[in-house]
Amino acid sequence: MPRSEADTAQSWTEGMSRYGDIECVLAPDIEANCPKEYDFTIEVPEEVLFVCREIRALGGKALLVGGSVRDTIINKVWDKHIKFKDFDIEVYGIDPEDLIRIVRNNYEVKEGRDLVGKSFQVLNIYAGLEYPINISIPREDSKVGEGHTKGFVTSSHPEYTIKEAAQRRDITINSAAYDPLTGILYDPYGAIDAVQRQSIEVTDKEKFVEDALRVLRIAQFAARFPDFTIPPETMEFCKKMVSEGMLDELSANRVRDEVEKMLTKGEKPSLGMKFLLQIGYIEKYWPEFYNLVDLYQDMEWHPEIYVWEHTLQAMDAAAKIADRENLDDRQRKRLLYAAMGHDLAKLETFDVITVYECDKLIRNRIVTRGHEEKGGPLTREFLKKLSPKDEPNAGISLEDREAIVALVESHLKPKYFWQEATEKNINMSRAIRKYARRLAMKNTNWYMLSLLAEADQRGRNGKSDIPMERDQVEDLVAWQLWLAEISSQQKVVLDAPAHICNSDMVKSLVPDRRPGPWIGVIIECVYQDEIDLLVTNPEEAAERAAYYFEKLNGKILEMVGDNEKKQRSLWDFLKKTEDPRVYLV
Repeated sequence: MPRSEADTAQSWTEGMSRYGDIECVLAPDIEANCPKEYDFTIEVPEEVLFVCREIRALGGKALLVGGSVRDTIINKVWDKHIKFKDFDIEVYGIDPEDLIRIVRNNYEVKEGRDLVGKSFQVLNIYAGLEYPINISIPREDSKVGEGHTKGFVTSSHPEYTIKEAAQRRDITINSAAYDPLTGILYDPYGAIDAVQRQSIEVTDKEKFVEDALRVLRIAQFAARFPDFTIPPETMEFCKKMVSEGMLDELSANRVRDEVEKMLTKGEKPSLGMKFLLQIGYIEKYWPEFYNLVDLYQDMEWHPEIYVWEHTLQAMDAAAKIADRENLDDRQRKRLLYAAMGHDLAKLETFDVITVYECDKLIRNRIVTRGHEEKGGPLTREFLKKLSPKDEPNAGISLEDREAIVALVESHLKPKYFWQEATEKNINMSRAIRKYARRLAMKNTNWYMLSLLAEADQRGRNGKSDIPMERDQVEDLVAWQLWLAEISSQQKVVLDAPAHICNSDMVKSLVPDRRPGPWIGVIIECVYQDEIDLLVTNPEEAAERAAYYFEKLNGKILEMVGDNEKKQRSLWDFLKKTEDPRVYLV
């Protein structure tokens, strides 16, 4: 029920006493030219309602915008069950300085930017909820400098009408706004109609080109809403922006944000990638992926024929696997990036060999030997594109990069180990333990590697562009069950910890000895014992370290005496060996 003028006046007076003088600049025709839907319900927590009531009591207006509104419309129109994780509140009529004072009077602002004045952007508060409440003011981005994307100046406009504020929304399905206090949905650009048509369209072309990043946002939404289509007009408009260089100077961080949303929120990341290919973005900015588009594979192993098609299927399979395994955002990001880059080296390693049998030509065969190992550096270089050059630890973290690269370089290992065990009757438990340690040193594990290997194998559907289901892939379930069984029965850990023995432990054994290659040799000896399950705790590690130092140092003294230069040379030699323990035999 609408509040009486007396109630509003009383609340305004109380607000003034709490916040001081509040300047209200609410547009008198704020709802002008704005179609409305009445009795539209979005379930909103009390914490959000409190913010909206406070703003209304001070003479302003607070509306929900963004994902919560869009997803609710989709849920209602198409009987979906999309869950949104945050709420975006757009505040009209309250100056930036006043809004900051109001919010900070009630909440501790956890993150976000609250630049005072015309450049005010977003306040992020949690208000005791598991997800953030994002509070902003209608704003406009204006280009500055020469060229398409030399820079932007953001200015706040609390005096805007609802339609003026919605005009800068990237696509029409994001342009609606909702008043949780009245149940009115404002739809100035036909968001409901666009949802009904399942169409991803530009809201306003003039505003759209003000920030070329919106092209990548379309790719993100294509991946998130696979039932929606991108009309030819929107496709051509984005293609023109790419060809004219409007995306040339987008920052690495902003590009990364949209790519990661496409990967971590996308139901079918392949649709985002296909859109980027169609508008020329892949060819212009990601040539390493464009090289895969027409690159053939051997049809015996890859009936989907092209590496590009395989990559897209593997990415979609990885998204499904991430949902099934309930991966967190970081795990999902690592898995999807690895699926994206796992075959980048197939052009570099492409070769055609002739297969003979009894001196008779059978057929020519395409091979890409070593593509997994060589794909690691190529993936690392691609990930660097999404990180600022002058901030090596910003963007995709070094830890995440190395984990993703390690997965790419090892994605054929799970099935290979299973084949060695089942076809050649080789005991692979030690090899698996050793590899678990190697993966752990790169911040990942057998579990994540097995998921990438599954995505790779499921992305080989030659009958459609949809990846195969897990039980449709020959041997997939078999090797996964084998890996789980060998891990359980033979104490092979999927997520191995770092070395039990470290340099501090070794140096404490001989505190007066100068550091040198001998430390690494002793650590490696104890590490090999860990792999063989001879060492399981720090006490055992210290005991074995002392034993190996005594024995190896004694042998070296027997060979070269007190000659320090020759001693160091022998320690250097041992350090380069895979298992220094063999020299004690």
